Amino acid sequence: MSMKKNITKSYYDKGIMLFSFDTPDLEYSKITKKCIELLRIHCPDIPVVVVADEFIEGADWTILSEDPEPNIHNLNGPKQWKNLARVDAYELSPFDCTIVIDSDYLVYDNNLMKLFESDQSVLAHRSWCNLNYAEVSNMPMGNSMLDMMWATVLMFRKNTEVKQMFEHWRNVLKNYQYFAELFGVNKRMVRNDYAFTIAMAKMQDHGSMDHTVIPWDIVTANQNLEVKQITNENIVLEDQHGEIIVDQSVHILNKESLLNAIG
Repeated sequence: MSMKKNITKSYYDKGIMLFSFDTPDLEYSKITKKCIELLRIHCPDIPVVVVADEFIEGADWTILSEDPEPNIHNLNGPKQWKNLARVDAYELSPFDCTIVIDSDYLVYDNNLMKLFESDQSVLAHRSWCNLNYAEVSNMPMGNSMLDMMWATVLMFRKNTEVKQMFEHWRNVLKNYQYFAELFGVNKRMVRNDYAFTIAMAKMQDHGSMDHTVIPWDIVTANQNLEVKQITNENIVLEDQHGEIIVDQSVHILNKESLLNAIG
């Protein structure tokens, strides 16, 4: 990756990292700016760095990077997602302890602050709450015995073990067709969550990953939930059954409606 930074690289004990690359379909930069606004409210005094192809307003600094290779999403027609750069997070982060979050993970509580207090090397979500059904479950990964780990929120500390995990992650992405066949997942769409899960399993020698799991579920709004309104206090979602008002951190999958609500 070719990159340049707007400040000299320096190190801090902890911070939050975002990745933001616009595509022909979505202005991720706008979503990223809203995400940072919410972080300033609910995670005050925590530095925020963004890896992007343009300077992002509100960030403490931006790591300017060339666009990563586009990822093609085939579920609802061909769309480009530039979401495979987070495998570079270990190399790029200026923090001893980093929390990487998706830009469309909107923070409405201070739970991220609890992750900084953990003595674990890596933490990520495994259980998720589907807002459509208000149920919590794990997501089996293909026909393997693994439950998927979400790459949406990832805390890591810099040490040899974690560096190796990121190297495994990069290797899975480079050889995705092989690993997709091995674990029985869709080969047509490269999914960061799957590559990350395989890398985590490798790091644990395919033993228990319980100690790497964030001990609460990730609240997720699926594609059929549209964002009707977004404020600094909550987000209003709507589907055919009516409205849902969410005032806790939530992962928004309907990015088009999120962008429309941001305006």
